Amino acid sequence: ARRQQGMMGAVSEKDYRGLVSSHMLKNNNVSPAAISDARTLFGPDLANVRGKTVRIKPDPVVENYVAIPRDFVLANKHLTLAADVFFVDGISFLLTLSRRVKFVTAEHCPVRTAVALSNHLTKVLRVYSRAGFTVRYVLMDNEFEKVKDHLPSIVCNTTAAKEHVAEAERQIRTVKERSRGIRATLPFSSIPKRVKIELIYFIVFWLNAFPTRSGISRRFSPREIILRFQLDIKKHCRVMFGEYCEVHDEPDPTNTQQPRTHEAIALGPTGNTQGTVKFFCLQTGRVLKRRSFTIYPMPDRVIKRVNAVGLGQGQGRVLAFTDRNKKPYNWHDEVPEDDSEFQGLLETPAPFPAIPAELPG
Repeated sequence: ARRQQGMMGAVSEKDYRGLVSSHMLKNNNVSPAAISDARTLFGPDLANVRGKTVRIKPDPVVENYVAIPRDFVLANKHLTLAADVFFVDGISFLLTLSRRVKFVTAEHCPVRTAVALSNHLTKVLRVYSRAGFTVRYVLMDNEFEKVKDHLPSIVCNTTAAKEHVAEAERQIRTVKERSRGIRATLPFSSIPKRVKIELIYFIVFWLNAFPTRSGISRRFSPREIILRFQLDIKKHCRVMFGEYCEVHDEPDPTNTQQPRTHEAIALGPTGNTQGTVKFFCLQTGRVLKRRSFTIYPMPDRVIKRVNAVGLGQGQGRVLAFTDRNKKPYNWHDEVPEDDSEFQGLLETPAPFPAIPAELPG
């Protein structure tokens, strides 16, 4: 059915189905059911999508502001962060986790100089400050000793040699477990570097979308507490990570012979209000942001193309999580993330919560 449709000059599926249903084609062996099966197996006709796609008027932006009670913020105004650097197949990330609020951030840091790390931490501090919180302490390992002079407004507590920040490492394990699950669903034998980076961002994005049992609220998620923004299932769950899509372009001028779409791999939502999605462009290798796209089943040619890009970058399929010494993490905690008691393992209620555990500074 799809081959016959392609022989008719990019006829639309509606017109083609009408011809077949009305028996207007002599010696035709294609049935309307075959046309439906072709769309299920191969997606919409590629020639029609690339040649006839038009610009769709965007929906108006509707604010989804979440009002957090002021007393709720004041009772937890001063926060402590746990920070650590981890590697995924040699790609470095800086992860931070706030106590009580449980808001997680992860950012790719190709350069780990004192200036670069302090700039990443300063961005995180500004996010908390905008939400009305003040970060007083940052718990880090010995690698961050050089950062202290660049962050004079906060107390940076570093560990001794061969010591680690347990809370940050446990959160890294959670990221690893979720990335392992998503990687197992991808058909690629070699994953490009940019896709791996966006996979970590995608996991952290959804980690912050659910309230945690050991957090300060079971009603508000960490994302809502810090960013004051509520997610919309229709806008932020439009496509699965790693799906093949034809992203809609909006060329200017529009009366050219340039295709109206091109192939890309979905990388998850950007997190904005209107529901824009990030894509890995298979033509340029860059990350695109598009609001309109058409989902297709994954063809072999796209799999080969992604594998070729990954192999060209020296990347494999296995996501190896290592510490700053390029050694695998030696986790002894055998409790899975989905265990009902997992959220309460990291922190136990203090017998005297009003008394500080240690002297400031």
